[in-house]
Amino acid sequence: MDCFISNAGFVHQSIYRDLLIYRCNFNASLFQSSLFSQLNIGLPKSLLKAVSKRKAEFLAGRFCAQQCLENLGIKNFELKIKRSKEPMWPTYINGSIAHTKSMATAIVSNNSHILGVGVDVSEIILPRIIGLIEKQIFFDIEYELYEQLDLNREFIFTLVFSVKECFFKAIFPSVGQYFGFDAVRIIDVDFDKKRVLLTLNKNLGTVFKKGAFFTSHFCFFNNKVTTILEVREL
Repeated sequence: MDCFISNAGFVHQSIYRDLLIYRCNFNASLFQSSLFSQLNIGLPKSLLKAVSKRKAEFLAGRFCAQQCLENLGIKNFELKIKRSKEPMWPTYINGSIAHTKSMATAIVSNNSHILGVGVDVSEIILPRIIGLIEKQIFFDIEYELYEQLDLNREFIFTLVFSVKECFFKAIFPSVGQYFGFDAVRIIDVDFDKKRVLLTLNKNLGTVFKKGAFFTSHFCFFNNKVTTILEVREL
């Protein structure tokens, strides 16, 4: 792979014992189309005309997912893309993929009691970007929480954005419909336990009712935030 992928491996942790977590760094400048065949990963038609950077991100993410699936004994599985743009995981498997411009990660579970999983990796969002999307992400009670935390604005905004993106990924396969970030709000952040508590503002689908609670965990490193959330049977 000529160092396209580096620092790759499973992440060992004790919070999500039913999840496999695989992470790698990648160098988009070293991407070559031949890497898809070398890694036995299919390039979807929708990306044939994509720029190299996008193909590199896709490849790194699929590589992480591939490692997780092979660890579960699922080999040579082509992870296709659904019309909704999410990965088409094997039957009885829940998974999620995320990437930045230089890092990718995937989480996978075969636990039948887990309805969905979500992972997000976000680089710290710049102030000018926050100004453009803040009102789509933050809502009244979350502003109050932000003021109580007395933290760097970019830091807490990125965390809120990442947690909600992570939540969407975990819930969408069960709900089957798109919803905005206003569907859920953050009601508590515990920095000692690296934990965020969320609650639904409205019903989502037939399973998830207004007032239901969810927990996400997070970590900050290298100017990035990673968030993970799993949804179990209610």
